[in-house]
Amino acid sequence: MKILFVFNHPAPYKIEYFNQLSQEVDLTVIIERMKASNRNKAFYQDNEYNFKLVKIKGLNIGQENHLSWGIKKHLKKNHYDLVIMNGYSTFSEMIAIRYLIKHQMPYQLYINGGIIPQKENKIKYRLKKYFISHAKHYFAPTTRSKEYLIHYGAIKKNIYLYPYSSMKKGDMLDRTLSDKEIIDIKEKYQIPLNKHVLISVGELNKRKNFEILLDVMEELNNDYVLIIIGEGKNKHKLEKIIKHKTLNNVLLRGYLPKSEVLNYLKASDIFLFPTKYDIYGHVVIEALMNGVIVIASERSNASKEIIKDGYNGYLITTNSKEEYLQKIKLGIQSIPRENARNSVKEYIIENTVLENIKQFKDILKK
Repeated sequence: MKILFVFNHPAPYKIEYFNQLSQEVDLTVIIERMKASNRNKAFYQDNEYNFKLVKIKGLNIGQENHLSWGIKKHLKKNHYDLVIMNGYSTFSEMIAIRYLIKHQMPYQLYINGGIIPQKENKIKYRLKKYFISHAKHYFAPTTRSKEYLIHYGAIKKNIYLYPYSSMKKGDMLDRTLSDKEIIDIKEKYQIPLNKHVLISVGELNKRKNFEILLDVMEELNNDYVLIIIGEGKNKHKLEKIIKHKTLNNVLLRGYLPKSEVLNYLKASDIFLFPTKYDIYGHVVIEALMNGVIVIASERSNASKEIIKDGYNGYLITTNSKEEYLQKIKLGIQSIPRENARNSVKEYIIENTVLENIKQFKDILKK
């Protein structure tokens, strides 16, 4: 099976997926740009490329956009059993898909998520429909993502669902940590002892909606501490709010490598994910895999798909301070950590690869 995969930038979890997939198929990956501008350089530093990697020359635009005819040129010179586009929104991807359509060359669309917008410009809708509806088959991680594809012209029977994750089997906590192990982690990372630890991880931007958590912390007593891990444009705004409200129970820890983030999660009681919208939300699964109860906005595809109220966390529907306060207290009182881990055992990269290979073979039989 000879496969071409086109991807925007080398996110480590995707590189791990490609490395594992390349053990089963003849895999070539075109990466448009080697860094998204909003990512810390350290995000990419441990990448190892154990597959055929093709870098194309082009112009980086904004956070993730890219302009190049390199994908098109590669398609002209090479033949593959499957051409899988992991996106359709960069100029490079649009040029490549336009070439595939023009020459009646089938392509598959592999998406990481999608939310149907409440309002959308007609031109933007038509562009999305053009690039999405012409794909031969689709790979989507959630039911809501499947509905997103259908909204833009995908045929339902041609959509495959797959378990999407940024975690390998070895990243998943396989047991409940002892009190001593948790104390050791807290001492190592200077996390206050004898407090309920709330944690949130993500880019500090308007969309991630961290401000609501500061309102929540203003109402909670000193039995609680909130740790926010991440960096971004809203950092100074958050610092000003924390200072103005004298929130001594809120700690900003900046960007941390994944291994450290996972340790912080192990020592936390509840993961908070207040995003205004997220086409997926890897951190939801990362938290659950480390035995952390998740309280998350229903506007994240991962949380909507995986969170079961009262079992492994709670979905937030109103984005109100009162709802967060209620659910935080409920979660700490009534949900065992084992439920979190048990709810996401299938969401590992190894299973994504196995499921995708079955789906690739099914497509090639048709």
